[in-house]
Amino acid sequence: MEALLQNAGVHEFVEAFTAALDAKNTYTRGHSDRVAEIAAAVARQLGMTKSNQDTIHVAAHLHDIGKIGIPDHILLKPDRLSSDEFEVIKSHSQVGYDILNKVTMLRPIAKIVRYHHERWDGLGYPEGLAGTAIPLGARIIALADAFDAMTSERSYRPCMTQEEAVQEVLRCRGTQFDPEIADAFVRLCQESKLPGDTEAVKKLSEMLPGEQGRVTKVTGRGSIKQRLVDMGIITGTRVAVQKFAPLGDPMEIKVKGFNLSLRKKEASLIEVAIG
Repeated sequence: MEALLQNAGVHEFVEAFTAALDAKNTYTRGHSDRVAEIAAAVARQLGMTKSNQDTIHVAAHLHDIGKIGIPDHILLKPDRLSSDEFEVIKSHSQVGYDILNKVTMLRPIAKIVRYHHERWDGLGYPEGLAGTAIPLGARIIALADAFDAMTSERSYRPCMTQEEAVQEVLRCRGTQFDPEIADAFVRLCQESKLPGDTEAVKKLSEMLPGEQGRVTKVTGRGSIKQRLVDMGIITGTRVAVQKFAPLGDPMEIKVKGFNLSLRKKEASLIEVAIG
């Protein structure tokens, strides 16, 4: 299994497979990819072996695979779920386990997927496990999943800023989240090592007015990414910054003749190559 999970082709297949699930829902598009990258980064920060990092990375990509079994009228509901509907959603962790556990070499991953909604204080599901009784990979994915949910926009609530979400992680340290994992995650943020926060990704927000660059990657959270794509910002697009404003205020980016207003932190989600 170790050799298999270190195969780049396996990771590409898993990413393509989970993208099909994400594509069903505008508000969760790209969610599995982001959770996988954050979880892998936390595993590295904790000093885990490459083999364990790969296992967690794949498990994170597949953590929501059980939602295949959730009816669309519940899974795609734009409003808050009723208590009965939430009980149905909660079944996805067990459904995911049942799917993956049928494949012998994926059984360690199946166990992580089953328990990724458990809480450190024992108030999670499906079994109410607490503390170190929860598999380490599941504890890591629980935090990565929650962080991405907090910083992604939903139809019924706005997204948090990264700073607000980090404060929420700290508030839930020792209750919802493993304290050691929460501390490792916060260190990643403090050291600007969180995926998507590299110097290359920040380049667009550092460009001078009028400077042009070619987009080499389009990422984002929920509706932000869709807005970028809708405005024509795709791989290969040339973008030109029209105007800068103070950090956090809107900036204008000219794309194919259209002006797109983004906050700097949103603009930094686009990776560009200057030249």
